[in-house]
Amino acid sequence: MHFHTKELTKVAMNVLLIGIASKITIPLGWVPFTLQLFAICLIAIINTQKIAMTSIGLYVILGSLGLPLFAMGWLSPSYGFVVGFIPFTYLISKQHFILAECTLYFIGLSYLAFYFKLILNMTLPFHMFIIQYMLIFIPTDLMAYLLARKLSNYLQ
Repeated sequence: MHFHTKELTKVAMNVLLIGIASKITIPLGWVPFTLQLFAICLIAIINTQKIAMTSIGLYVILGSLGLPLFAMGWLSPSYGFVVGFIPFTYLISKQHFILAECTLYFIGLSYLAFYFKLILNMTLPFHMFIIQYMLIFIPTDLMAYLLARKLSNYLQ
């Protein structure tokens, strides 16, 4: 895959944007509310799919290598959501919000349940994961997506 200087600059700026958005947090138990999803929606909507996917992929790789880009680090209960950002970005760039959400939460909640069981030695019924770590985030996810779509009209 070949990138021009302008595209590489966009990728770098996108990674920086997500990193900054991840640091704007509201603690909500094991998975905080951050502005990452808004940044990712915006990146997926205003950029080409090539730039958006490269940006998110690079963000996940750099954060997984230990750079302080994630809200809680790569060994945290929320890491599954970070990994889920990759297919989420692809699906959002195709304007498939509901499928993107389902994919993100399937990956994120599965990892979270795994983390609770193996790392914390705790067991929660799966419906509690859905209530505490999915349903409370869906309204803000939808707002982030709609706001990103609206802003994209002004940024393109």
